[in-house]
Amino acid sequence: MVGTYALHWDTDTNHVDFALAGLWDESLMDRWLAELEDSLEHARPGWTLVGDLTAYPAQEDLIAERQARMMTMCQDHGMSRGALVMPRAAVLMEGSPLHRQAGLIDEATKAVATREEALEFVQG
Repeated sequence: MVGTYALHWDTDTNHVDFALAGLWDESLMDRWLAELEDSLEHARPGWTLVGDLTAYPAQEDLIAERQARMMTMCQDHGMSRGALVMPRAAVLMEGSPLHRQAGLIDEATKAVATREEALEFVQG
């Protein structure tokens, strides 16, 4: 499956939703990161993020490393909490290389199995 993404910023709630799918190449990763970074100009301190990775399979190392840096970039831009919706098996592997590749690096980021769990986490 060819890689795709969707991004929606809700300025009223100071929240961004995104979904990633398929296998990615560097060109698509460049476009995604540029669009995400551009969207961060709407952010107010304390914004939240929910990402849907349920259709985003394991990627080549270079792509996975850049994706992990995405969560750090978000925190550097004032994100207070971020949750990634992942297949249940991946959620259960907390602390695994898959989690590090997804950028789940501290208590402000979490892997969950459903969108409802993600919203509950980011809304605190």
